[in-house]
Amino acid sequence: MTDGHDGRFQAPECEDNSIESACERISTGVHLIQSLFAERLQKAGYGRLTFQLQSDLDPMAPDCHILYSDVSVEEAHSALASTLWTWLGREIMLSHFGSKERKYIAFLSSTQYNGNHIRKDTLTHEEIVESTKGYVSLGGGGLALVGTGCLYTWATSIEEVVPRLLSEVAVDTKLFMDESNYRGTYGGCYSTTLGAVAHEMGHTFDLGHTAHGIMGPDYHNIHCLLLPEESTLTCVKAPSKLNLVRDTLLSSTKQVKHISSEGEEKYEALVQELQVVWSVPKSQLTCENTDLLQHKNPKVIKKFGKQQISEEVGHSKGNRATHTFYTNPDTSGEALNCLSPILDRNDISPFWATSCLSILALHRWFNPNATKENSGGLTFNKAKRQITSEYGLGVIEIRDTESLSILHWKFSRESAHKEFTIPSQYIYPKAETLWVIDQVGNSMTFDLKKSERET
Repeated sequence: MTDGHDGRFQAPECEDNSIESACERISTGVHLIQSLFAERLQKAGYGRLTFQLQSDLDPMAPDCHILYSDVSVEEAHSALASTLWTWLGREIMLSHFGSKERKYIAFLSSTQYNGNHIRKDTLTHEEIVESTKGYVSLGGGGLALVGTGCLYTWATSIEEVVPRLLSEVAVDTKLFMDESNYRGTYGGCYSTTLGAVAHEMGHTFDLGHTAHGIMGPDYHNIHCLLLPEESTLTCVKAPSKLNLVRDTLLSSTKQVKHISSEGEEKYEALVQELQVVWSVPKSQLTCENTDLLQHKNPKVIKKFGKQQISEEVGHSKGNRATHTFYTNPDTSGEALNCLSPILDRNDISPFWATSCLSILALHRWFNPNATKENSGGLTFNKAKRQITSEYGLGVIEIRDTESLSILHWKFSRESAHKEFTIPSQYIYPKAETLWVIDQVGNSMTFDLKKSERET
């Protein structure tokens, strides 16, 4: 909370905009993101790995802390987003809950939208930003910092999530911020801004940008991962109390028989209720296989209009981009040069790029094999384009000047590749950095155009 501000976020009179309500909305939203990370990693075959919140380790700790900042409202409203990120990041680290062993998600309470000058119905994103003081959406290192311009659209509890996402109430752009990817509804604002938080959190876990998905333009459509079929909305239930091990959005399903157009009997899984288990101690993070609800109802998707995504895209007719590596564990490092990378522009895996999921599964904040005893041992010989890890390579990713992933190589734990030489033809002119993570979570960034540096 910035100096000179009472902590109340901008909201219509019908919405509680108190500090307590802000914390409830933020807590619900971050728990949803925590579950989404777990569910997508589970679906990709890595197990239900996710980050922990302080309250997962200490049931007496609040989900949301209040930081009374020395940055004034005027400074917050006039500073560049990057400057504000630096100021608040420094204050967080100097506060009593600052720690290098934590990452932080911060919400600027003093974000202020002013639409009094608006003379048209639809604004561009640039016009919305220009009309908003304290607009920020920036993540990296140990901090994701976002504004609260659309926090009024967020759910305060699990019960409210689906109705809020489906809300078609139009945003009055003369009074309130509309960051909905041109959908103009409360539901669109909730989806876009919740997705933006997931996106910026991804950067804190070292994810670069991708051509699609959460780390690309599809973060606007995070609702596609949360909405059940319309016919089951009345079955949504919420846990009566949030405990150390919490109930979360895992689907408890029942089978419904129907007859297909070909006359065959088929069984369709319908969601009976929504439940979730939030994060647990690292040693217990892998749980039974459960899929997060995938929303495929065209009637519901139509409500969100712009930039729809579909789980079915690329799943048939052989147009999925796949790359199979035929390797021999005994082959020499030179022989590994024949391996072709996965070109990320061709990656059509649903919603989260395969490189992102692979990186998250290996990252220190998710990886059960990441310990302080296994730190270090990752090197890059720039002259030979050779990467070495004594613990085995995990993912090697080449990114461009905009931190966009161009291509990557992925190695399994079983392959035990400790050395890899990047073929010269893959060092593209726009290639800026080489990002590497090994099997135990050690990661480094190397500048392909200058000297190497460690993250």
